[in-house]
Amino acid sequence: MNYTFTNYGTLFLKRNKKFFNSVIIILLLSIPYHVFAAFTTVNIAFRTTTSSPPSGYIAEIGSAYSTTTGRGWINPVTKAPQSMAANMRLRTGSSEARLLGVAQMQSSTTNENLGVFEYAVPNGLYRVVIGVGDDSYFDSDHQLNIEGLPVVADFVPSTSVKHKIATGVVQVSDGKLTIDPNGGINSKMNFIIISDGNTTVTDAAAPTTTMRLVGKVISGTSYDSSVQVFCSATAGASGLKTFQYSINNAAYLAYTQPLTIQGAGNYSVTIKATDADNHQVTSAPITFSIAASASKSTGMVVQNLDNFPSNDHLAFSYLQTPWRRTDPDTTPYNANHDTVKLRIFNRGSGNVIINKLTLSRPAAWKVLSINTDTTLALPITIAPTKSADISIRFLIKNAASRVKIFHDTLSIASNDSISPTKKIMLDGLWQLHGEGLTEPWTQEVFNLYNFTSTTGFNHDDNGLKGSGVVPNSSEVAASYFVQADLSRPIVITEIAQYHGCCKAVTPMAYYLKGASTSKTVFTTNNLDGQSVLPRQIASSLLSKVSVTSISGSFGFLSDYTIYSDPAKNYQGKIGIRFWKAIDANGNMIPNAFLAGTDYLGTPFSNGDYNDDVYYIQNIKPESGTAFYPTLVATPEDVVFPAALTNSSQNFSVNLFNPGHTYPDGSSDPVVTIKSAKISGPNASEFNVGTLSATKVNLLSSVTLGVNFVPKTLGIKNAVLIVDYGNATPLRIPLYGIANTTAQTISVVQRIKAGSDVALKINNQQWISDKPYRTGSIKLDAQTVKTPVSSTTADSLYQTYLSAAADLAVTNLNIPVTNGSYMVRMHFAENYFTAELGRIFSISIENQTVLSAFDIFKEVGYRTALVKDFNATVNDGVLSVKFTPTANRVSIAGIEIFKASATTLMAAKPDVGLTEVKTDSLKSNGNTNKIVVYPNPNTGEVVQLIADSFKPLETVNYSINSLYGVAVKKDTFITDTQGKAQISVALPAKLTKGIYLINFLSGSGSSSSKFIVQ
Repeated sequence: MNYTFTNYGTLFLKRNKKFFNSVIIILLLSIPYHVFAAFTTVNIAFRTTTSSPPSGYIAEIGSAYSTTTGRGWINPVTKAPQSMAANMRLRTGSSEARLLGVAQMQSSTTNENLGVFEYAVPNGLYRVVIGVGDDSYFDSDHQLNIEGLPVVADFVPSTSVKHKIATGVVQVSDGKLTIDPNGGINSKMNFIIISDGNTTVTDAAAPTTTMRLVGKVISGTSYDSSVQVFCSATAGASGLKTFQYSINNAAYLAYTQPLTIQGAGNYSVTIKATDADNHQVTSAPITFSIAASASKSTGMVVQNLDNFPSNDHLAFSYLQTPWRRTDPDTTPYNANHDTVKLRIFNRGSGNVIINKLTLSRPAAWKVLSINTDTTLALPITIAPTKSADISIRFLIKNAASRVKIFHDTLSIASNDSISPTKKIMLDGLWQLHGEGLTEPWTQEVFNLYNFTSTTGFNHDDNGLKGSGVVPNSSEVAASYFVQADLSRPIVITEIAQYHGCCKAVTPMAYYLKGASTSKTVFTTNNLDGQSVLPRQIASSLLSKVSVTSISGSFGFLSDYTIYSDPAKNYQGKIGIRFWKAIDANGNMIPNAFLAGTDYLGTPFSNGDYNDDVYYIQNIKPESGTAFYPTLVATPEDVVFPAALTNSSQNFSVNLFNPGHTYPDGSSDPVVTIKSAKISGPNASEFNVGTLSATKVNLLSSVTLGVNFVPKTLGIKNAVLIVDYGNATPLRIPLYGIANTTAQTISVVQRIKAGSDVALKINNQQWISDKPYRTGSIKLDAQTVKTPVSSTTADSLYQTYLSAAADLAVTNLNIPVTNGSYMVRMHFAENYFTAELGRIFSISIENQTVLSAFDIFKEVGYRTALVKDFNATVNDGVLSVKFTPTANRVSIAGIEIFKASATTLMAAKPDVGLTEVKTDSLKSNGNTNKIVVYPNPNTGEVVQLIADSFKPLETVNYSINSLYGVAVKKDTFITDTQGKAQISVALPAKLTKGIYLINFLSGSGSSSSKFIVQ
């Protein structure tokens, strides 16, 4: 430690005239102090493990954060150290050496992570120079935040401008300088330079700023539904210090990510940036308007007419050398599955215009025709409810010596408002010769369909010849199965067959355990013995069948000789191997298995298990584990108490693994949580916290905090998505109401669609929609009653309003006073188990607010979904129209909200406040809290939020006028956290005045009050 000395005073003597003998002495002191060495500049270049850094730079190769090195990568959700080595790249190009290394911070590639970089430093001020970009790829919109400051924002590279170097000055207060890519798309970092921020760097130039708008333009600066505002600020050598924005001249807020602005109205956005030399620039405002809805909207929907593997993935195979057998019989030549038809529907209200079709690899693919036009004349126009067919052929030649898999794309450019460029995946399996060692392996068939399931072998089962399960593979030992979900059919699809061609056919059947008979579901076409997606015999239909129900345990039987139960096979061998179905992202597909057969006990038995390959859905082994992870959220949705804008509400979600260990010794998987993120229309007004742990053992839980941080007035909804290795992520809806000091949101009405009677659901009163229905009407319900996921109000979604006929229009005409409203609609797909089954559009007040709406496509089967809209009523009736373009409407409920002015009573400060705290309950020391809103009230519906009661406590409440006249009595039960939120429909509209609410429970009593204006 170095010391120096300095003077902190002077010494003198002075004789006081009044007090002759007194002397004032001031001592000269030399006091040591510590001189801290200036921070030494650090240069870091991001490189691969095998490459060297540029001169003067430290190589950072994607290492997990270490306290030893004081630097590295962490998981953005858990904050735990994680390796990013797989995300590092080294490009070749003309850029300077420090720009050639790439850290892909937001890669979506399998086996790569999302990452945040940290470097340990003493707390203080730092100047950071950062380089971003990529010499080889330009598909990014880079944003890099240093200590939350977007030093690089909205940088979209090009072939002429591949990189950007920017500087920022930031304060570190937690001992680590943190760099994250939040707000960017596929952001990439090349290098950083960290230096002392207290060093003066002078530059004469003020920062520069940019703004751009992204949205559907109706005309000029008028947009439909919502607008994204992308902002950027760049400073000179001194560095960017602050970056802020203001909407409609409101107070400036820190800019952290692109702004999403919703709701009809006129808007003005201004940004302000300051550099470390205190040069400040304020941009000219960018102004625009958002219309309540677009007058027309397109709705392009694509369908793979093979119906497998999915609507935007088409599968092909091509055997280049025509194949047939000549011994012992001469057979016909094989047929190829080299042509697939894609149908483009217009499910919207305006014309769909197809402008261009682009193949990523024209040497391998060809568009044969558009409808019957082989000249491929474009553009073409598809009118509402109409369609066009595109035929595509796989025709590559001489691709390899045996087999090669192709993964390419067809891009469809159109005027569609949601997907103006729609990419269709083209997956092709090319084969030079037929049969024998030249056939595709089972693993290659899996690869074609983008399954990441592993067989554990190449051509054959490593010499086992069916004697056991292949080690180190996705295979499971299963002989018999049961139907997993009784409300859904079992779907059996033959995805490939590679056996003797072209005379033999293969029946597929199932048999009940213990039975001597079987039920055939399909038989394959003899010409398709060397093909993917073989057809059924004497038919153009693919070998895909849905079986509505199978009672009890059952097995599978291929070619009437190969059983799923080895005990029934030749020498007790495995004739049908089953593998867990794992998707392209490495996630388990629940209750889905891949299966492959091999002929046993014949001269042609070779253990390849590609003779017939199947994909079977909605089955699980008859006993033991189903092999996929399960995670349950409590609650299934989060309803936050109403909050003022710019405040915060917190909630902890419990995530539980209900898995077991079974008597057969098998166990359900331990859950590993990969990520947790918030999506949806109001995602920017909710935050997700840090997981208490990422691994969830059997019958164990972890907690995850979520926050409601409202910014603007209105009803809010978003969704917390938890990715945990299941192909269907956990979906937890988040709901909130944002009030301001000037306006309060209240419920005007809750209407249960498809119900002739009023219902009380989760302590909320829902009235019948019967008086409001017109048009085609059917009251519908689940055929097999099961829970609905992503909700705690299953009964709201299990019944619904539909139509009496396909494509029939249904209306709701709801009387309301004139004014502006917020409308929330509730949906669930209770019938269809695939996309395109049900599609409809919604109009409110003669304006289309949602076009080509497919519930299943958005959230899947029997999952709750809400959509929020704004509406202005001028004729006393809120008119809602549902227009199907496939099947019929399905609507479970409608909530109507309204914003009213908030007023306070001067005489008593607590009366009229939105939130009123009750007195402490002396009987047990608890402080119960009751929130009453809206307050003041219209006298029709009042909302109550109870907090700090005992868990599952019964609470009695009564509402009385100030003069003691009883208005209503009822009870509610708090949840497991001692909370409740209920909507109280008052029996008759109350007259103006003050009303008292008394609460009585086992823990004591309390009271509150509200005003009816």
